Amino acid sequence: MQQKNLSIMHPRPSSIVAALYTLRDLNVEVAILHGPPGCSFKHARLLEED
Repeated sequence: MQQKNLSIMHPRPSSIVAALYTLRDLNVEVAILHGPPGCSFKHARLLEED
């Protein structure tokens, strides 16, 4: 039986969050965020824990 390579894609809630996850995948050490309170900061905190 032939095995298939399986890729799992996770949806991103916004383009800003998508960029943050892309930066993480590229091993970027620092990302500076600014904006109104609650603007993607929840995801930034989750990325800090990764």
